Order: sequence, then structure tokens, then C-alpha cells
Amino acid sequence: AVFFGFCAFLFWVAGNRIEVKVRGTLTFLLILIAALAASAAWVLSPSFKIDAYKALSNLLLLKKEGKAEKVVTRYGPRARIDVFSSGALHNTLFAGLSAVRAPEQLAVLVDGELAGSIFLIDDPEKAEILDYTPQSIAYRLKDKPRVLLLGEVGGVNVWLARRFGASEITVVQTNPQLISIMQEDLAGRGGDVYLDERVDVINQDPRLFIERTERTFDIIQFVVAESMPSGSSGLHSLHEDYLLTVQAFRASLQRLSGDGFISITRGMQTPARDNIKIFGMVVEALKQTGVEDPAEHLLYSRNYIAVNVTASRTPISKNKIENFQNVCRELLMDIEHAPGIPLSVYEQQINRVPGPEGKRHSFYHEAAAAILSGEGERFYGSWVYDLRPATDDRPYFHNFFKWSSLGWFVETFGKLWYTRLELGYVVLAVTFLEVTIVAFVFILLPLLFLKKKRGEGGLFPVIFFACIGFGFMFLEMVFIQKYTKFMGDPIYSVAAALTSILVFSGCGSILQKYINQKPEHRIRIATVAILLIITIYLFFLDSLLRHFMDSGTAVRFILTVGFLFPLSFFMGWFFSSGVELLEEYAPHYIPLAWGVNGFSSVSASPLAVMLSMSFGFSRVIVAAAFLYLIAGTVTFTLSSSD
Repeated sequence: AVFFGFCAFLFWVAGNRIEVKVRGTLTFLLILIAALAASAAWVLSPSFKIDAYKALSNLLLLKKEGKAEKVVTRYGPRARIDVFSSGALHNTLFAGLSAVRAPEQLAVLVDGELAGSIFLIDDPEKAEILDYTPQSIAYRLKDKPRVLLLGEVGGVNVWLARRFGASEITVVQTNPQLISIMQEDLAGRGGDVYLDERVDVINQDPRLFIERTERTFDIIQFVVAESMPSGSSGLHSLHEDYLLTVQAFRASLQRLSGDGFISITRGMQTPARDNIKIFGMVVEALKQTGVEDPAEHLLYSRNYIAVNVTASRTPISKNKIENFQNVCRELLMDIEHAPGIPLSVYEQQINRVPGPEGKRHSFYHEAAAAILSGEGERFYGSWVYDLRPATDDRPYFHNFFKWSSLGWFVETFGKLWYTRLELGYVVLAVTFLEVTIVAFVFILLPLLFLKKKRGEGGLFPVIFFACIGFGFMFLEMVFIQKYTKFMGDPIYSVAAALTSILVFSGCGSILQKYINQKPEHRIRIATVAILLIITIYLFFLDSLLRHFMDSGTAVRFILTVGFLFPLSFFMGWFFSSGVELLEEYAPHYIPLAWGVNGFSSVSASPLAVMLSMSFGFSRVIVAAAFLYLIAGTVTFTLSSSD
């Protein structure tokens, strides 16, 4: 940063009329400062500290004490992966009360967080501890199932499927490095579970696989959801997750055999949020597949630490409901919903959790009853967290922040109110305020000291360049996120979308001046074109992308670039045409135009994500179209006033 700042200063000195003596003094001082800064950076190079609350920090401490061994470390564009061995590891996610011990195991860490375990066993009989997990419910209701594991990490659920006699097991994992570690580095040390002839391991985005496959399965297990919720300490809410949306659940239901199940298990929080949201999403997905009464298709249960949702495309038989009740009794689990179960069963809580005042059942049953009776919107509105079902248009499952509940948190938790909030959204809001203030101070504020002539057209640079700055970044940020589902990888999505938007908007900026029209007319032509293209996108783009979902990665990359070409091309017309207009009508406002556009572009990035999380991609795209409409309309004001 110092080097580039130094280069910029030299260009400025060379291009300005400054006395030779002063110029030499300034150059010497800057060289001295740059040298000192570089020396300080070299000597005091920052050391990276690992968050003390991450699992990696704890395991590194055990390693120093000789109680843990680092087996593998692999770096990649998607994540850093670490595998540790330690006698202190005895993790079996969500296992209920049992005297059975967990087998010896390795821990798999992704970016410092525990992502899964690898059982060091060679026979399913040694994985008895898995019988006591909520994940086992679906396996107890289906004989010799064909199983699909979405997002499996260390193979624990492969052992679960094998223990219950699965005839076929398909593992879908996004990260190729994780698969490589299991099948190569850890072959002979737990990774053999991925080499079994009954296991088919596929390196692909789970959502992309669900959309593309023609196969059907008896059990589809959403392993990717099987973790303790991140809560107020996590930033997961800022990231889109296309596997945890209503449309993903609907696609999974359509990939089930006649009486197959999808199974989703997730850790509990107080107040409840993740699991209620999942239940509501599954209900909505069932409705979208044509189910008239979702209550007949759902089983909802929990132990003391996790909640399981099991759903079928067909009504669940009485025999399976009875079997489900017996399983819950055996595993000491509470039933929160099952077809035909009386209220008295829900009131007999084994693992007691909070519920409505004056009632004996839990909030989980209260929420399920409201959602199934058509009162879901009322319940969502009354809850302290945002529980609206995540969709492909708003794929932020992990976002629960609700502005209207802010006062309640302050009143209820006092000085510790922020510990109960979903901090991801709060961090984003603070970032937006921070960059807006900094951008104002360093971009707009200096413009107030410029000596400028008074004249007509002063509002034009402010309105026009602010609108195209916000509009451009809104569309760029949204389409990068929107194409992630189509590409199946955020790395490819960013590469394709940014390539198209930046290259073709640059082409538009260069080529528009060769059109034999006044700059204001070119702006109006581009405005009409953008409004038309955005309208087509809103109505037809999703269907078009689904049609090409089966194409290879290279083809989908080219299609992404191609689909964004026309919009990007016309977006590039605005800035250069706007500057041409100012050169003609008010050249003294050109610095203001650059400043306003820079300010709006900086502020728009976090704002686009905030709006997408709250209102969805489609509404942000509509907002961008409206901004471009304002930009096109304001040209009439400029030409008439001058």
C-alpha cells in the first residue's frame, strides 16, 4: 500500500507545477517514510493468531502438551483442512444418553472449526454409539435403504448407513481436497470408509447434484446441516446456502422413492430458531410438491441437544408412526409432531425445554402447530428472530436478525443484549456505516474545498452518478451470489460474473461513443435497454438456468458470461456518457461526479448484501433498475435547465 501510494504521489508531483526545491523536499520525505514503513513491516511482521474459541486452538494446545498429533494439513481456495489425532477426542454428534463409548477417532477441522469425525474402525458393529443419535430415526423406518449423504465429511454417517443395512450409499462432497485426504492421506487410517465398494463418492456441490441427478433414494440425509448452530458468535448469516432453502428441500423430496424420507438434524438453541425455520421450510416444500396436508407427511422429534425433522413425499403409514413412537421411547426423545398423536404426548416432555407460558408443551410444538394450521406468518411475526423460510431468492438460512426485536433484547438481557443477537447481520450493518463514513471523509469531504463556479446543473452529477454507482454495484453483488447455485461453486461464480460485468461494461464504455447520438440520448437508450433486459431476467432467467443445469462446468461458465453480457454492456454506457455531458454543460462538476460515484460504489457493496438478506435478490434487482431509470430521467432535467 505504501509503495502504490508512493507511485501515485510521484505521478502527482510530476504533473503539477511545483517549485523544484519543494518538489525535491517532498519526494525525499516520502521516500524516507516509505523506507521506514517497509522496514517496520519487515521487522515487525504480524503473526497470525488463532481464535481461542476455535477447535484448532484447543487441539494445538493439546499438541504442545503431547496429547494430540497433527495428521494432515491441507490448504486450498475453499478452506484450510486439518486432521488431528488425540485420545481426548470422543465426539459423536447429537448422541443421546448411552453407556456405549464412542470409538477412537480423528477430528476433521475446516478453517479451524470442527467439521466432522473419522471413526478408526473397520466394522459397522463397532459404531454402536450411532444407534443413539436422532439421525438414526429415518434408518429405523426403512429396510435396506439407498442412501444419499449431502455434505458428508469424515464418513461417520456412512457407518450409520452401513450399520442399518444400506444397500447403496452415495456421498456428495463439494471440496475435492477433503475427498483426497480421505481416500489417499488417510487410506488405512479411517479413510477406507470412502473406499468401500458400496460407497459412491461424488465431488460436486450437493445442491447441483440434487438438481441434476435422475436417481431416486430411500433416505436423503442433509449432513451439511448437522452441527451446533453458530449463534451470536458466528458470521454464517452473511453467506448464502443454496442447500438449505425451500426449493432445495422440494428438489430432494422429488428425488425420493415412493415412501422414502429426507432427514435433517440440527443442534438446539434458546430461544429456538434453526429447527423451527427448518420445519417451516419443509412444510412449504411439501406444499410446493402438491401435498395438501403436510401434517400427514412429517415426523418432528428431539433429544436434549438436537432436533430431527423427517419428511416423506407420501403420507406416513400408521405402522411407521407406531415404530417412530417406539424409537423415541427407546432413545429418550420427545415427539413434537407426528400424524394422529394427541396433545397429551407432546406435554410429556422427557427433555424439558421452554414453552408458552401456562402450557406444558414446548415452543417447538407450538411453532409446528401454528405452521401446520396456516398461522405460520403470524407466528414468524411474533417471534424474536426472523424465521421466514429461506428461498433461492433469499438463500440466507443462517440469518435470524430482526430489527424489530432489538429493543426487546436490550430490555431483556441488559448489558449483555448483543450476546443474544445474530451478530453476522450486525457486523454487516456496522461495516456499511463504517465504509460510508470513511468514504465520505476521504472522497466527498475534500470536494467541498474545491474552487468551483456556480451554475446550473449542480444536482445532475449528484443524482446521476450516485444512482449509477449504487445500481451498478447492486447488480454486480446480486448476480455474483445468484450465479453461485448455477455454477455450483462461489469461486467459479465470482470469476464468471466479475469477468462478464467488468469486461463487457468496459467494452460498452469504449464503444458507446461511436454511436452517432448525443450523450444524453445514449444514456436514455441504455436506460431502456437495461430496463428491458432486467425484466427478461426477472421472468425467465431462473428457468433458463435450470434448463442448462446439466451442462459441464466450462459450458456453464461460458453461459454465465454470455447471459450477463447484454446487461453489462449497457451498464458501461452511463459513466462515460455522463462525463461527456458534464464536459459540455458543467465541466467544473466533473470532480464532484467522480467523488459521488466513488462514494456510492463503496457504500453499495455491503448495502446490497443487507438488502438481499432482508428482501431477496429480485427486489434488489428491481431497486437497481429503478436507480438506472432515475439516472436516465435526470438527463431531461439537465438539458432543459441549460
